[in-house]
Amino acid sequence: MLSGSIQAQEIAAVFIDGNVLVYRKGEQLKVAKNLILGPLHQDQILVIKPGARVKLMKPGGELCDLNQPGEYFVSSVVFHPKEEVSLFSKFSEYFLSFFSEVRKADEKDSHQNSIIAVSRGSGKPILLFPLEGLLSADESEIHWSWDGACDSCNFKLRIYDFSTRKPVLNKTVKGHHYVLSHPEKILRPDKKYYWDVQGGESNLKSESNVFNVCAVSQFNRQVREIQSILIKENIVAGSTPASLLTIASLFDQGQPNFAIQFGERLKAENRNDRLLAERISEVCNRQLRKIITAGLSESE
Repeated sequence: MLSGSIQAQEIAAVFIDGNVLVYRKGEQLKVAKNLILGPLHQDQILVIKPGARVKLMKPGGELCDLNQPGEYFVSSVVFHPKEEVSLFSKFSEYFLSFFSEVRKADEKDSHQNSIIAVSRGSGKPILLFPLEGLLSADESEIHWSWDGACDSCNFKLRIYDFSTRKPVLNKTVKGHHYVLSHPEKILRPDKKYYWDVQGGESNLKSESNVFNVCAVSQFNRQVREIQSILIKENIVAGSTPASLLTIASLFDQGQPNFAIQFGERLKAENRNDRLLAERISEVCNRQLRKIITAGLSESE
C-alpha cells in the first residue's frame, strides 16, 4: 500500500481502469506494484498498460487523465483546471478524503460519532432515516434509524398516513434501529407519510419527518440518469468512484433517502467489500451530519 498523506503530497489516484502499475524512482520496473486508489508521491512513476486509464486529482479539483500507454513521473504530469460540469471535479472533496490512507478506527468513525454528538445535545431523539423527501418502498426491507441519549432504552416507533393522521405502524423497539420487512404492505406509492419516535430515559418525542413514497422505477430512473453522465465522463459503471459519485449526486439533488437507499443496495450487492462499505458509510454520515445540524439550527 502506498504511504503518505494527501495533504502532504496533494495528488491522489481517484479512478483506475485496467492495468496500472507504480514504482519509485531508483527502483527497477520489475518491483512495480498494482496502483491502488489513494495518495501518490512525487518520486513515483506510473506505468499505464494498453487500454488502461487513471485519473489523478489535486485538492482544488484539478484533474489529470492518463489514458495512453507509457510511463509517467507523478511530478511531471499535467493537470487541467477544475471543470464545474465534471462530477469528479464537483465532488472533489469527497475523493480527496475517501481515497486517503486507511485511517485508524476512531478516525473512521468520526463522522458517525459527530452525528451522535449533535443529536444527543438536543435531548430529544433525532431521526436519521428516512429523512424528508422521496422514499422508494419497493425494497425488500427498509432500515429505520434514529438516535437518542440511551442506547438500551425502549422507543416507540410510529409511522402515520399523512392524510388521515392514523398510524400504519406502531412498534416498541429496543435501541435505535428497526427493519421494516416487506414495506410495500403498509406503504403505498404516491402517498405521503410521516414518522416519529418517542422514548429513552426522558421519554421525549422526536420531531416528525414527512416522506413521499414512490415506485422503485422512479428511484432507478434517477440513478440511471446520473450513471449516464458518468459514462460520458468515462467512469466505469460499478467502480468505487462511480458508486460514490452516484451517492454524492443524489444528495446534491435533494434526494437523501435515495442516496442512502442506493448505498444500502450497493452494500448488499458487495457484502465482501469492506472498504466500499466504509466509504459509503462515510459519505452518507457526512451528509447526515450536515442535514441534522441544519435542521437543529432551524428549530432553535
